[in-house]
Amino acid sequence: MFNAASKLYFTLAGLAIVVAIGYAVGTGDRVGFTNLAVAGIAAIVIGVAAFAYVPREPLSASLAEPAEPRPADTTDGPRASSWPVFGALALGLVAAGAATEGLLILVGVIVGLVAVFAWFGQTWREHPSWTQAMTDRINDRFVVPIGLPGTIFILAGIGVVALSRLFLSVSVGAAPIIGIVIAFALLGGFWFIANNNVGRSAVTTVATFAVVLVLAGGVAGALKGEREFHHPGGGEGEYTIAAEGIEFDRSDFDLPAASEVTLKFENREAVPHNVAIYEAKGGEPIFQGKILNTVGEADYEFETPEAGSYYFQCDVHPDQMNGTVNVSEEASEEIESGENVTKTSVPGDDERGPENGKGEGSEDE
Repeated sequence: MFNAASKLYFTLAGLAIVVAIGYAVGTGDRVGFTNLAVAGIAAIVIGVAAFAYVPREPLSASLAEPAEPRPADTTDGPRASSWPVFGALALGLVAAGAATEGLLILVGVIVGLVAVFAWFGQTWREHPSWTQAMTDRINDRFVVPIGLPGTIFILAGIGVVALSRLFLSVSVGAAPIIGIVIAFALLGGFWFIANNNVGRSAVTTVATFAVVLVLAGGVAGALKGEREFHHPGGGEGEYTIAAEGIEFDRSDFDLPAASEVTLKFENREAVPHNVAIYEAKGGEPIFQGKILNTVGEADYEFETPEAGSYYFQCDVHPDQMNGTVNVSEEASEEIESGENVTKTSVPGDDERGPENGKGEGSEDE
């Protein structure tokens, strides 16, 4: 049987190791991981020493023998609980939040508080002096009007945050599939519980596993980070791209087919750059924007080609700065219906520069 001192040091060792793993996964910092791991190992060593050399009972209790043997009280022993699992999960969320974003720290604190109070309540309720009348009074005055709705609200919020982190980290095609799988799993689980005599312990176990799984997916998504989003910006009908450090800020972008658009180009360094679109690498040019020799912006107005995949580059640094332009009919339909952005009116063909509407754009002063 472990004594109190050894239990304390073993608990500290476990916390240090959990935090070390979360810190290493989130930051990759070997120094911090090493410090936390060494602290955990030291706590284990001290715990072993405490187990070996510290008496399990106070010295006074071992010297003073009772006049008559007293039966041991077995009614007040600890019972199994799933709340420590949520406590460990809370520590993992706090560690991941310290390495990625503050929102996870808040979620971890909330989960930790819920686990602490729920575990405390379970221990209190299992005491031999507890009566059913006390349970009924707390249920009527706290659990039903406050505790139950609050718990549902907190769990729903945590689930929404966790799933949003998960969906934002996967590809556009995988996100709907994951959502459908989760929805059918929930419906199937609720149907099974409603049509079968499932005990409370089984429901608690399944619910705990589901919550831990959702939170684990959210933490993994937060650590992975959001996928790259390409949003039209700068005004109606405008699309943006920037150059800095001899590279574009994106490797591909989407345009509507056979539409007049404005591509807002920003040169963020005193190095010449432009944006030019070609049928393919080394192919015929579709549009060639004016070169900006220093920091500045230019609005390239041109008509996009038919749907397909095209090649864009900086004509000054074609080997270092290039990518793919995805021209699609779907984007054109969104523009026409007003769901995305609207077409931008542009000058006539005689004002757009080269023939076939291949304008070079104008530099903003």
